[in-house]
Amino acid sequence: MLKSTLHQAGPSVVLPFAAAPRRLADGVEWLLAHDDLESLLDPGSRFFPDFMDRLGQTLERAFGGQDRRALFEVHQALYLLSEDSMRPPRPGAGQNQFHPFIMRVRNEIERAWEAFEFGRMTLAPEEIPSEEAVFVEFIRDMCGTNSFAGHPLFNFLEHEADRGQIVDFFLHEATLVLRFCDLIVLSLLGADEEVRSELAVNFWDEVGEGSYQNRHTEQFKRLLRYTGVEMPEEELTSEHLSERLDWPGLAGYNLYVYFGLHRRNYFRYVGGMGVAEYMDPPQYEKVLRGCQRVGLSDRKALAYYAGHAELDIEHGEAWFTKVMGPLIRKYPETRHEMVQGALMRINTTADYYDYLYHKLAGPSRTAARKVGERSARG
Repeated sequence: MLKSTLHQAGPSVVLPFAAAPRRLADGVEWLLAHDDLESLLDPGSRFFPDFMDRLGQTLERAFGGQDRRALFEVHQALYLLSEDSMRPPRPGAGQNQFHPFIMRVRNEIERAWEAFEFGRMTLAPEEIPSEEAVFVEFIRDMCGTNSFAGHPLFNFLEHEADRGQIVDFFLHEATLVLRFCDLIVLSLLGADEEVRSELAVNFWDEVGEGSYQNRHTEQFKRLLRYTGVEMPEEELTSEHLSERLDWPGLAGYNLYVYFGLHRRNYFRYVGGMGVAEYMDPPQYEKVLRGCQRVGLSDRKALAYYAGHAELDIEHGEAWFTKVMGPLIRKYPETRHEMVQGALMRINTTADYYDYLYHKLAGPSRTAARKVGERSARG
């Protein structure tokens, strides 16, 4: 990416058309920093049609052809576009946040991605129960069927990973963890009174019940320092650590923001957040056992994962019974959207865990796993 452009381009800087990068993510970063986007939309300029044509080609390679390089470009571009609404406020930030051109680019990416994700779903609306208690049990069963506790990544972290590989896992998780408080806030915007209290409980836990030392972001930073990660405080940010992520990690983060920033996705957000909270605790237990195995045993330093292993059991169940349940009672037509959100969260998480297992455990081990799976099926 153009590391200096987005942060240094100020009100007096006009970047010329000839400077526009060809790569999608770099082009998006260039557009976000541009001081006069209107000049690029002049009827005599070829910039807009050329850029949109390149965008369409990249989206086709990404979601039509599942080209990994194109997927990375697309999700890196979407991350940059989303961050313009999420990053900490700074002088000169967000100058093109709601420019029609920027919104058009973001909408094109999101629609193409959404169409791909919907295409991965096989569940018909009529298969989703309408009665509240049955619906909640249906979601629980979905989580059980798709449980990640048995994913090879967590077996590897528990039994085989060395200290460096476990720390690498933490660093991959950091982009989402350090921004999760903001994502919880998005669920509170305009929330119905019937569910606002439970959402507020999640937020209160996230900020350490008012204690700076118990804030989840501070707990996670303390964990990184304990494991030997030497990084200046200004670099321990979601934005900086996102540079470690390939497309599956970016997609997992982007999904939260995509759901949270769009009103039309609110009920999908509820479904996705609910299954994430419900499904995570068994994985955290395995991570903790892996930490103990490699000598990372300080309970205070491990408080982030130890606390979530307990808290998320309560939060997950509460999302089902105190958020999803009341909402489908009030808006029964939204249950399909909740299931869509849950499935999109499950599918993108599976992509991320598969990628991370491949990276940490090595290609040969991943290939052997796939051969074993084929043998079991055959």
